[in-house]
Amino acid sequence: GLQTFTYGRIEARIKLPEGQGIWSAFWMLGEDFPNIGWPQSGEIDILENIGRDNTIHGTVHGPGYSGGAGVGGPYISSDLDTSEFHVYAIEWEPNEIRWYVDDVNYFLLRPTDVPGQWVYDHPFFIIMNIAVGGDWPGGPNDSTEFPQQMVVDYVRVYKSPDDAGASANAGGEMHVDLVELDIKELDGERQAEIFVRIVNQNGQPVEGARVSGGWLGVVRKGDSNMLTDENGTAGPFLSETTASSGEISFCVTSVVGGGHSYKKSQNSRTCAFSV
Repeated sequence: GLQTFTYGRIEARIKLPEGQGIWSAFWMLGEDFPNIGWPQSGEIDILENIGRDNTIHGTVHGPGYSGGAGVGGPYISSDLDTSEFHVYAIEWEPNEIRWYVDDVNYFLLRPTDVPGQWVYDHPFFIIMNIAVGGDWPGGPNDSTEFPQQMVVDYVRVYKSPDDAGASANAGGEMHVDLVELDIKELDGERQAEIFVRIVNQNGQPVEGARVSGGWLGVVRKGDSNMLTDENGTAGPFLSETTASSGEISFCVTSVVGGGHSYKKSQNSRTCAFSV
């Protein structure tokens, strides 16, 4: 509820604590986390370090590749003393994230590098913490000293001139312009196909907004969230198939990102029903 960011260079100058069982992190979580949960919201770990070594880890977690299956890379250098100040950063662009230690680029990630959905194209917020224990670092032992502290000199977020211009032109509200449902017949069963179009207050398409929705009626499962394209369209959302002739419906539950705010209560057209 303080600040969120989409794209840019996010960096912090930090001294890290040391010791068995100490787990330091400088990371980001998708702002739609309260609505769609983790890992669907996405997680970008700018820095993780377990205090028994000097290895720096940069990782992402998303649908189908979270927890121990997160996708990332390590920075290992015999010259790195994590108890001294270093700058840990990412440079985050559409379809690419790069990780840095003191401006050394040690890892790069693109959508084709993850085994699931790319969920890093909407606003994220920053978290900094020290954890004690856990499966990865293990518990502290007699050698671990307390108290521990992560010393943070600064946290900075930079935007490129192109991003700054886009931000200046963004803002305002966005609305559901269209929820279109079509029923397909597949070997005697029915399947719903949904397209949702999002526009801003001026009726222009909103790109990069995450549209989430829910299924009702005889089908309760199917695609539940997608991003809008350059035409402001998210879809097709596909339902599970059913042999029933009952009603299939889909309602938009939330729209997040795209540089605009969305208030569901101000939208009268958020659902579509099969005929």
